[in-house]
Amino acid sequence: MDEVQGRATVIATAKSFLRTPYVPQGRVRGGGVDCATLILECAIAAGIVPPDEVLPHYPFQWNLNDDVELLLNFVKRYAPEVDKPQPASIVIFQMGKTFSHGAVVIDWPLCIHARTPTGCEWVDVNIDQMLSFVGTKPRARKFFDYWP
Repeated sequence: MDEVQGRATVIATAKSFLRTPYVPQGRVRGGGVDCATLILECAIAAGIVPPDEVLPHYPFQWNLNDDVELLLNFVKRYAPEVDKPQPASIVIFQMGKTFSHGAVVIDWPLCIHARTPTGCEWVDVNIDQMLSFVGTKPRARKFFDYWP
């Protein structure tokens, strides 16, 4: 699959998960997904990640109690960090101690992500208070792209 088809597939797959409930480590469209598994399923659909790939086990809210960059390390295996996001890029936000919440970029700052309690949804990162700020400071974030 070339880059144009790959980007379109990532975006179409993310859109197909909209309104899916939030379920930690869920991977079922309509049945349950979290931010990490949404990213994984989009990459599998585009042929970037092998279909039998699994994420390392991560307990709910592990980012509050651990310094291990589980999501960041997984994403780096398939997509290098970039300065500017493109459609189908990945954005990872620092939540707590680690970069541990991700979203699929549709047209920056518009993204699709999954969170509790709302599930898989559209989000404008510049407007969403949880993703844009920590107190009065901008929230740290990193961009990754499968086609740098």
